[in-house]
Amino acid sequence: MKFLKYSAYTVGAILFAVAAGCVSYKPPPDIIHASNYTGESIQQHRTLPPDYDILTVEDSVNIALANNPSYKQVRLAVIQAYATYYGGILNNFTPGVGYSWDYANNGWGGHANGFTNGLSANYTVFNGLQNVMGTLANLASAKSSEEQERNSRRLLVFQVKSQYYQVLLDKANVQIQLANEAFQEQMVQDTQLQFDAGAKSLADLLNFKVQRNNAQKAVIQYTAQYYVDRFVLATYMGLTTADIPANTNFPTLDVLDDKGYALPVEFYLDMAINQRPDLQSSKELLKAAKYNLYSAWGTFSPTMSIGGGWGATDAGNFFPATVNRTSWNYGASVNWTLWDGGGLGGAAGYATGNRITYVQYNQAAYDVAQEALTATWIAVAQSVRTAYVNLGSNIAQRKIDGATLSMSKESRDLYVDQYNAGSIDIATLNQAQLYLVQAELAYVTDVINVATQRAALDAATGVKE
Repeated sequence: MKFLKYSAYTVGAILFAVAAGCVSYKPPPDIIHASNYTGESIQQHRTLPPDYDILTVEDSVNIALANNPSYKQVRLAVIQAYATYYGGILNNFTPGVGYSWDYANNGWGGHANGFTNGLSANYTVFNGLQNVMGTLANLASAKSSEEQERNSRRLLVFQVKSQYYQVLLDKANVQIQLANEAFQEQMVQDTQLQFDAGAKSLADLLNFKVQRNNAQKAVIQYTAQYYVDRFVLATYMGLTTADIPANTNFPTLDVLDDKGYALPVEFYLDMAINQRPDLQSSKELLKAAKYNLYSAWGTFSPTMSIGGGWGATDAGNFFPATVNRTSWNYGASVNWTLWDGGGLGGAAGYATGNRITYVQYNQAAYDVAQEALTATWIAVAQSVRTAYVNLGSNIAQRKIDGATLSMSKESRDLYVDQYNAGSIDIATLNQAQLYLVQAELAYVTDVINVATQRAALDAATGVKE
């Protein structure tokens, strides 16, 4: 008796330890359970370490993969899916074993008592391969969850990169507007001196002051957008402050070439069809639907089970004889449902009606999965083609806008000299400065778009990070 009791405790402890050891999870900081924000110290938040002077795009991606809560939920869903799969194996391919123990006091002054105990086991040998197909369906679903985790990672990496490049664009736009403000301020000072000497009109002086104020306004607007986009990046990175520390800087904007991205689009389509995890996930879901259909057909077959048991009885001191008996039993049973009418939830557990409609339901589910796979295939091809065309377009625009920027800078400088010499009017200079600012904004936008579309093509082809 004690042996059986302690054995049960041991098995339970082992199962608990194994189950707990399968899940590797680092919980979020306790700050998320707080009732206010300002009452907690910054140390309780998940934020960047203080030594992050410069945050690179690679740093941002790695931090997001470690902390992003949406991505972590998808990763934990994989554990759930495999728990369902392994649980199905234990449930379907191991016998059910039970132990019972009864004690009774039969009166007569408390001298007559006894107990019975026994072991029993039952195992389904065959049920039309429903257990096999159900297990294969669970395995396919678990593999689909793995691919969904990879797909979530793919999307998160692209989101982080795209947002990181947007922050760099905001920073460059601020610098362009600061340079414009400095130019207008310099023109205010120069024109003030010439106005005081009677060489320039008050209208010219006021013009440059207005242009300076407009540049200051643009600096404020772009600076605000710069911080807002930093907040979004921090959110992707899973920082509970939803902010990046003020002392964290971003590197200078790099001009990326098109090396490695100039192959025909068919090359990238082949990569995507072979690598995209969302496509692989759809294929696994189609497998699961196929196995579920096979399992539905299995409900038409007979079910065979085997079982047995052992029992012992100690009847105690009856009249005053002692009765002790042990017994064994074993057997097999076959059950075949020939007709189940239209009742719900029959012996096979199908909840959509009888077996015929159950097969129809799963056939339709399989066809739906095929159409879902087709839709995913088309979406993959479309995303590759779109990223490929956008990247080529942005590279071409960057080349043109780079030349335009060089000419606009030279032209503006020439117009400044001509304006100071009195050979052109102020409207011409204003237009030249406007063209220069527009050319600078267009060029840095092209630079960012090339980087973003490179990341988009990587994501579309399923390149692993």
